[in-house]
Amino acid sequence: MPRRGEKVKRNKNAKTPKKEGFQSGSHSLNPDRPKTHAGQRDRATIKRLLMYKNSKPQRNDKGVIVKPAPFQGRVPSGTQSRVEPNRKWFGNTRVVGQGALQTFQDELGKAVKDPYRVVMRPTKLPVTLLNERATHQRAHLLDVEKFESTFGPKAQRKKPNMKFDCLTELVSHAETTTTGYDKEKDRDLVVETDGVRDKAKEWIMFAGQSKRIWNELYKVVDSSDILLQVLDARDPMGTRCPTIEKFLKEEKPFKHLVFILNKCDLVPTWVTKRWVATLSAEYPTLAFHASITNSFGKGPLINILRQFGKLHVDKKQISVGLIGYPNVGKSSIINTLKAKKVVKVAPIPGETKELVSHAETTTTGYDKEKDRDLVVETDGVRDKAKEWIMFAGQSKRIWNELYKVVDSSDILLQVLDARDPMGTRCPTIEKFLKEEKPFKHLVFILNKCDLVPTWVTKRWVATLSAEYPTLAFHASITNSFGKGPLINILRQFGKLHVDKKQISVGLIGYPNVGKSSIINTLKAKKVVKVAPIPGETKVRLEQLACFRSRDRKRV
Repeated sequence: MPRRGEKVKRNKNAKTPKKEGFQSGSHSLNPDRPKTHAGQRDRATIKRLLMYKNSKPQRNDKGVIVKPAPFQGRVPSGTQSRVEPNRKWFGNTRVVGQGALQTFQDELGKAVKDPYRVVMRPTKLPVTLLNERATHQRAHLLDVEKFESTFGPKAQRKKPNMKFDCLTELVSHAETTTTGYDKEKDRDLVVETDGVRDKAKEWIMFAGQSKRIWNELYKVVDSSDILLQVLDARDPMGTRCPTIEKFLKEEKPFKHLVFILNKCDLVPTWVTKRWVATLSAEYPTLAFHASITNSFGKGPLINILRQFGKLHVDKKQISVGLIGYPNVGKSSIINTLKAKKVVKVAPIPGETKELVSHAETTTTGYDKEKDRDLVVETDGVRDKAKEWIMFAGQSKRIWNELYKVVDSSDILLQVLDARDPMGTRCPTIEKFLKEEKPFKHLVFILNKCDLVPTWVTKRWVATLSAEYPTLAFHASITNSFGKGPLINILRQFGKLHVDKKQISVGLIGYPNVGKSSIINTLKAKKVVKVAPIPGETKVRLEQLACFRSRDRKRV
């Protein structure tokens, strides 16, 4: 026992006891560390790395082995060793039958080749079983013919394939080929010239073909989760890039590729339909018309990007890259998604040359719980101060007014733009009504249906009616459409509230979808200010359209 005040000498050779159970700490080789980001090492990976790390013996300064390598230790002579028992010795082995393996190969092979299906967690599946060695293995000459039978003294050489049996046939064939020779058709013949040659093509014909452009292209491919290949609707097959498609299939199979058939306004409608149907067999294809004011295909493009975004839940935002030949409309598509001119556009090919990251496009249907803005990666984006008008109607005060309308209304009319119904829906409010206010009635008003063809309106009404009652509407004080059916459906809902003298109707929707115009249409006079600037009507207006439940008379 040491005396009081004496220091206890610590034995250097004594090993500290190994901690068992849960280990705290954030080291990368600690399997019990908390998960903070995607792609962390799992327990199996940590064990494998520790095996690599501890595979060598530890030696002291003199070179003597202090700690042997795993499975290389020595025990005293006469020590009885035994193998550690394992429960797996007595269990059934995992055997895959030939029929089950063939079924797995067929089903997974179809899923891999299908552009509309994505294989989730391919690392957890035995994908290597699809790569049959017999079909993909290179041919070995020595497996077919042995070396001894080909080059040795016992060589068995085959008889050469002779076209002629005798010398007479060979001479006659030579004479016929000599008489049929045409000097003008001989391309391998060297022709003497006077030194004058055609003028070199102008530099503009070679714009966008340098190695630097290819480097920028592969940068976009590497840094993007989703790739949009822009094609010209006038020549889709001529503006495709088979090199990039082959590279993505072989090297980057986890990247998603989508065809954008741009400039579809320059060809007939039936041509666009045929090309979309043809190209959709290989990759998802969308028809598009790039325009800041009157675009086509913007809503379906954002929807398909959102669907791909659900496959990358571990990321806060997904990266989208636009690739394609010069002058197919890549910059115009970015301007369309941003709804303003942020990229330089010119008829000269090669105007936009360099990669610029993080040109964020604000997606419609903003959800505060899942804020995952799309990131478009391309080139030539210039930073410019955002104008205040882009933020009109997005303050907390407007959200408070919105929830006041929801709370004080018996029936809610969500106004949608017929040009982009899915883009002007508000999933946050719909989810809130389903969970918190199931007794509220929600009706979709497909406004501005005069700006789209009739068959488009019919399709959208049939699609949206599966979720909520949907009405087509054209707001106008003098020449409206859908006013009568809207009043009838409000009267039908009024029968459910017999205990109230009048029911309250609230209109909600994104800016510039036509809420104020609908109120003016119902009142048959101008009672609300209407302006093309978003956020003009900000304050809640009391009792603009109320319906009595007993006599069904409109106030």
